[in-house]
Amino acid sequence: IPFTVQLRSSFGTTGVKIPGVLRGLPAIVWFGYQSWVGAGAINSCLKILFGFDNLPIIYALFTILQVALAIKGFEGIKWMENISCIFIIGILIYMLYVVNTKFSSEIGNVFSGIKGTWGMPFWAATTSFLGIYSTMIILNAGVPAARATTDDIKPAKAASIYTVAILPVTLFMGLIGLLVTAATGNSDPVEVFSTTMGSKFLTILTLLFIAFAQVTTNVLNNIVPPAYVLMESFKVKWTHATILVGVLSACVMPWKLVTADSAAGLSLFTQFYSAFLGP
Repeated sequence: IPFTVQLRSSFGTTGVKIPGVLRGLPAIVWFGYQSWVGAGAINSCLKILFGFDNLPIIYALFTILQVALAIKGFEGIKWMENISCIFIIGILIYMLYVVNTKFSSEIGNVFSGIKGTWGMPFWAATTSFLGIYSTMIILNAGVPAARATTDDIKPAKAASIYTVAILPVTLFMGLIGLLVTAATGNSDPVEVFSTTMGSKFLTILTLLFIAFAQVTTNVLNNIVPPAYVLMESFKVKWTHATILVGVLSACVMPWKLVTADSAAGLSLFTQFYSAFLGP
């Protein structure tokens, strides 16, 4: 059963709104953030191919597309995820190869001088990690599992499948982001891969992958859960709930969140909600 329904046994039908909002808010923030990143990748592709450059319009259309996919329900999501899995794994391997090939000396120089700490930075990072992945794996697992129709998929098996599907890929993407940032000093993957691939075809392929990865993550992890929260807590219909999630994701102003000035605030937000969602 979905997370919002599970919570009734602990919080009651009225009190469930509090943890529901705690779950829904970060999903909406990340939906907006990742939609802006994906739109940036599509905009870069259009700029390279046709000279078209209008990120706000692309962002609006990209958000509408993702909401439309979510409205179609789990059959549409399942179809999209099944196609994307092979493509995403292949491109991730290629991106890691490119990063290590082009920036091997820079990466070595950066990481050879790093000194670790067991102080607050370590515990803040650990809290963020636990909060993000407990949200993605534990809290979200009930949503697709509730839609499974095969009798032989028990809860433990469903959770294991979900973990294997989500965790390695997200760690892989995190590793690439870490290496790219260390090598170039730029944490924006769209900008980095727009300028370093050395081939127009490979540049476009990589940018399309970045956009595609945002869709697959957003639809399942960042649209469906808050939509369920709105349905459960505020009695909103599924279609209206998904549209409202899309509108709210624009209200968090992701174009502000992606700037360097907002990085510290976004990190602090992640740590705070992780401290609640982790437990």
